[in-house]
Amino acid sequence: KMAAVMQRVGRCAGWSCRVSPHAAPKQGRRTFFFRSNPEVLYQASTEFNQVSVVEIPASYQVKELAGARILLLDGSGNIHSIWRPGPVKPTKSYWDMLATLPGISPPGTLGILGLGAGTLARMVAHYHPGRHMAGWELDPAVIMAGRMHMGMAELESAGLLQAHAGDALSASATIPGGMSCIAVDIFSQGALPEIMIRPDTWRAIKDKLAPVPGARIMANLGQAASGPVPGRPSRPEAYTTLRALDAMLEVFGEGQVSILELVNMEDGDGSPENANCIAVTGSPEGLQQKWEASLPADLQYLKKNEPWRVFAWPKLSF
Repeated sequence: KMAAVMQRVGRCAGWSCRVSPHAAPKQGRRTFFFRSNPEVLYQASTEFNQVSVVEIPASYQVKELAGARILLLDGSGNIHSIWRPGPVKPTKSYWDMLATLPGISPPGTLGILGLGAGTLARMVAHYHPGRHMAGWELDPAVIMAGRMHMGMAELESAGLLQAHAGDALSASATIPGGMSCIAVDIFSQGALPEIMIRPDTWRAIKDKLAPVPGARIMANLGQAASGPVPGRPSRPEAYTTLRALDAMLEVFGEGQVSILELVNMEDGDGSPENANCIAVTGSPEGLQQKWEASLPADLQYLKKNEPWRVFAWPKLSF
């Protein structure tokens, strides 16, 4: 099994973290191969995952992955966390977008539902110095991997991150007074779990927010769900994304859910990856302008994506 893990890593569009015990059927993902085996730094077999941290050779053709340490958890082959030595740099994947959430949210604690080994937390600590974070990850072995090999211990020692082992969707996954913003990155076996398409799930997440004006939730929903666009085929995962958006719309109300299709990093031959759907709650008024104004210098590339737009079902006339 480890030989297969060492040779195969999932496409960046499927990067995600399993944090909930509510599983979903495995979805297919294209894969690519290393020319040489990465070094295995950590392995653990738990009731939830086959946890592995591997270090990719510095000569690897994708610059965002060259020399990086990555977290692998399941048979999907997807990358669940990434860490690179030295200063924090863009991942050219959805973590970059989630790291912009504090810039459009009021002061207070950022909740991370889907902490993984701490990729997002490390980026937020870099781009938003002093922002306190509380994160939840289902598998204690994943938190241990993050502490030992992916920089999480430094964030905890600095008092910036409280890492909790447990179900991110449980009622206990919160802090007194609530959180001013919440990043949601909950996947299982490379797919959005069925629990994420239920309105009661999003209602429970909404209840974790602090009662302050402008409090927001930003979620990675996986495969972008543009719908049947001529010349652009839809993937099966897109329908799950649409159902999750529908559930969010029911909970947050019309005009209170905006989406952006994020084009992920490119592979070695320059062909673009599939887009992720990123959703954010709250008023859309001035959202694009405020978001652009808050972007750090090395995340300015995110403006190349199509702008935020309000999610709504088309009104049909007969």
